[in-house]
Amino acid sequence: MATSDAPSKTAMQRFLDGVETVGNMVPHPVVIFLILIGIVIVLSALLSAFGAAVSFERINPDTNQIETATTERSGTFESRPKDKWAARKLRE
Repeated sequence: MATSDAPSKTAMQRFLDGVETVGNMVPHPVVIFLILIGIVIVLSALLSAFGAAVSFERINPDTNQIETATTERSGTFESRPKDKWAARKLRE
C-alpha cells in the first residue's frame, strides 16, 4: 500500500472548505427572491384576513396639515387631520 504524503489541511483551509460546501447548497438568488416574494404575499393575505391595519402620519399636500392615514381591508386609505397646531408649525 502506498501512503499519501499530502500535508494535512490547516484550520483555515477546513473552514473555507466548509464555507464552500454551504455555499454550494444555497439556491440561486432569483429563487431566493421568489421565495421571499411568496412569503410576503402569504403574510399579507393572512394579516388582512385577521383584520390587521397600518396607520401612519402624512402631510396632505393640498391643506398642508398632518393627517393620520390608515390602511383598510379593501386596500384604500382613510385620512383625517391630526393636529392643526403641528400643521401650522410646519408651514412656518
